[in-house]
Amino acid sequence: MRYKLIDFQHLTIVGESYWKHLHWCIYSTLVYVIMIPIALIHGFFPMLLANVPDNIMAHYFKKFNNRRTITGQSEKNPV
Repeated sequence: MRYKLIDFQHLTIVGESYWKHLHWCIYSTLVYVIMIPIALIHGFFPMLLANVPDNIMAHYFKKFNNRRTITGQSEKNPV
């Protein structure tokens, strides 16, 4: 699979406005920023925050997969 570094048609292909796309990117970044300290705390002290990292990521990936289906990315760019 070849990856494009610059694709001026990307927003058109996924059917999103710039602001909707930016909103999703900010949301995704915040999920991972929040996950880093939670995962580290749980990694060092497994009795703390049990299942919290799993629950957060399961919720995120559900939204992620739904978004890929809606935008058509699941067919165009299967993972």
